[in-house]
Amino acid sequence: MSLEVATQEKYPEVRVFYSAVAELIMLVNVLADPHHHASEQQEARKVSDHLSQESKYFLEKVSELPFQGIEFLELLLDCQAFDRIEEFVKAIRKYDSIRFIRSMTGGKLEKDQITQLMEDRQALPQRLSDLPWVYRGKMSVYENLLFETSAFKESLIALLQDIYTSYFINIEPDLESRCQDAIKTLHKELSGNSPYAVAEKIMNRKISEDPSVKMIFFLPSYYVNPHYIMAYNRTSRMFLYDMRKNEQHKGRANQKLSSALKALSDPTRLEILRLLILQPSYGKILADRLRLTTATISHHLDILHSAGLIQENRDGNTKYFRADEGEMQRLLTDLNDYLYNK
Repeated sequence: MSLEVATQEKYPEVRVFYSAVAELIMLVNVLADPHHHASEQQEARKVSDHLSQESKYFLEKVSELPFQGIEFLELLLDCQAFDRIEEFVKAIRKYDSIRFIRSMTGGKLEKDQITQLMEDRQALPQRLSDLPWVYRGKMSVYENLLFETSAFKESLIALLQDIYTSYFINIEPDLESRCQDAIKTLHKELSGNSPYAVAEKIMNRKISEDPSVKMIFFLPSYYVNPHYIMAYNRTSRMFLYDMRKNEQHKGRANQKLSSALKALSDPTRLEILRLLILQPSYGKILADRLRLTTATISHHLDILHSAGLIQENRDGNTKYFRADEGEMQRLLTDLNDYLYNK
């Protein structure tokens, strides 16, 4: 485990490092949650092809959890077995049912509340309906968690081990290597700022200082989705953030997206692009089709070309234009990325 430690006198101890277990958990989320980018969905299908039927069945259960497996980060923060999957599995097996359920529900339920849920199966729907921060309408997964806790725990362990041995073990060294730049960058930010200020920048929201917090973990991640996640308990905070994202890159990407959408904001340009998707054409035909002057069409074509949405080819003295469908697909992917996974 690559580890950088930053300490500032009036703040909690801060650690910045790569966690193989956190990445494995986030890969579970990719498998369980279909609302990922196309590239991640493709990878998920490749991983799924190597999993046992038992693992696939449990993934269906994971998909019924409110956060499709991100809940397992609460277990990781609780036991802090960040480095090796074997250590994490060993720690989980030591948990009694109450502690396991409490970690799985974000530490928001006290022991007596969990006991009440476990003791009255008939009253479970009503009791869960009073806990909207835990229950999101999927009863069966909570019946498994509360009344078959040991089996649920072993199914989780089997799933993690299956993903690890069939896929993750082969890519993990590269993931660790790729996160080194993110570790160095964040460590530099911590050297001149409080950990709470850095956390606010990552999370894009206010993070209140808490004197009871003794440890803050920053974990760069490849699979994290959305691009930042916080897990916490009474004494620790853990921030996962997308190691592929940095402000300079994000600024360039957002500017490019804004320019493309601005180009498409005009109904005439939108119609021109639609026609060019159907088939390549040139200015005179487009002008006749849309009943506009060739000068007006040329103006709109220049804007679409500058935005990278169309390409031009010359045949003698005639310039033909066609839609750049690859760029259009990238635009749609980037828009989905920005709106739903920021």
